[in-house]
Amino acid sequence: MQETPRSFTRRTSIAYAPPARVTFLAMPLGPDAPCPTLFRYPGPCGLADWFAGTMTRLGPRDYLWLADRPLWRDTYGARFFGTLAVLAPLRFQVCIEGPGIWLGDNDWLNPDEMVWVPPSAFNRAIPWDDVATAAEARPFFPADLAGERHRAIEALGLYLEELDSMRGAGAPGPGVPWCQVPVGERLAQLARFGVRPVWSDRFSAGTSRQSAAQT
Repeated sequence: MQETPRSFTRRTSIAYAPPARVTFLAMPLGPDAPCPTLFRYPGPCGLADWFAGTMTRLGPRDYLWLADRPLWRDTYGARFFGTLAVLAPLRFQVCIEGPGIWLGDNDWLNPDEMVWVPPSAFNRAIPWDDVATAAEARPFFPADLAGERHRAIEALGLYLEELDSMRGAGAPGPGVPWCQVPVGERLAQLARFGVRPVWSDRFSAGTSRQSAAQT
């Protein structure tokens, strides 16, 4: 939901007062400057916690980076597993860190003001400026949202299993998100370390083609 600090305070009685550790790195908003709905990809482990209902924070640090669009240059995994829309980002006392990038204080979590966005909805004309709750967002999502959620949870579990198996086999880290490594290279590495490709041979190729078509 698009909201200004003034309207946010009027609606919630919460003052917009970003802490110094955030304003040292990013520019706070003026009272009537709009803040849009923002998006946060919490990584595969964070997203697994979200699906399990055990997430307590949107990130591991006191700082919280968010973007003004579902896909960003360092959120490659969102193409496969979806991302989270933060519908009331001013609760995180967000400031502008750079074009399209916001920085907030990671001390709040209200699942009712967030919603999982499946990859198939990234290019939908969703009126995020007017969406205040998860319930209001869902009518704009694909009809098979439950099915997409089920498939994302299954894929995410197999993805983490594959990563754990690679670590257990002593394989070095790829240096980038595992899903960002080309499929052929991933399969070769898995074979080299004797790891069964439980995710790479089932989900990644088709999802990569779909995501490429969307972006």
